[in-house]
Amino acid sequence: MVTKKIAILLSTYNGERFLEEQIESIIKQSNQQWTLYIRDDGSTDKTLDILGRYQADDRIQWINENKPQNLRVIGSFLKLLESVEADYYMFCDQDDVWLSDKVQVTLNKMLTLEAENKQQPILVHTDLRIVDQDLKATSESMIKTQNLDPQPSFGRLLVQNSITGCTMMINQNLKDRCVGLDFTKIRMHDWWFALVASAFGTIGYVPQATILYRQHGDNEVGAKNSLSELMSRKHLFAQTKQMIQLAMAQATEFVADYPNLTDDKVEMVHFYTNVKNYSKVERYRKMRTYGLLKNGSGRNAFYVFQMLTW
Repeated sequence: MVTKKIAILLSTYNGERFLEEQIESIIKQSNQQWTLYIRDDGSTDKTLDILGRYQADDRIQWINENKPQNLRVIGSFLKLLESVEADYYMFCDQDDVWLSDKVQVTLNKMLTLEAENKQQPILVHTDLRIVDQDLKATSESMIKTQNLDPQPSFGRLLVQNSITGCTMMINQNLKDRCVGLDFTKIRMHDWWFALVASAFGTIGYVPQATILYRQHGDNEVGAKNSLSELMSRKHLFAQTKQMIQLAMAQATEFVADYPNLTDDKVEMVHFYTNVKNYSKVERYRKMRTYGLLKNGSGRNAFYVFQMLTW
């Protein structure tokens, strides 16, 4: 059996509270054919001391020791991706806990899809168990709780991401299509990877929680209870409009970066980013035709209202 090299990419920033627990959960994986690559994004707490304690383990490599630079979450993960070589790549937050079979379960799905889809970019992701800061479960399934589509179409991905980066594994073909680009206009790296896999390859989903997805006050990006979370904000309309504008900017960048995108997808993006040029009736008709809709009745109703009154 050929051994596959798996790179686990961990970006840290002031993660002293939960970092050690996360690293230990990786060390305890049933599949041990991995290397953990860590990039610190300029921590000022005890994160660096914690990382230093793992330097004796040759499976754990700190790629920017003594070279601090704050690139923020997207830039840091992409720097990691560009800096290492493997067969497959997984992405790791600093405050979660991986269940012991996470690597193996995800790899099994990846190998199955690669056998069926030769030379294609492939992304595999799984469900998550949402927990509080003490690891007490608040939801056994984030996909079900947030009413997300685990295998979204390209149209749906243009308007909404439903794939969480810390559950992802991507293959080399997908990586090759994502490095060396200007990522200043993308919303999040996992969203971009999902768009690439949907446009040119395959998205695979494992309906099994492989991670304890910790929610706490310091999360930069975390699970939100969609509509109820939005409704609690004072400037709901302005914020939703801004989110749509950012998604449109990302879609425009996607077409520019991938000139080999099929005509139907280019046409879809052109409509989405120029929706103001269409009547309300035509907007709604084309949104349904292209699948430019969000999951969840409440979430989608609010989004459609915004698009029709743009």
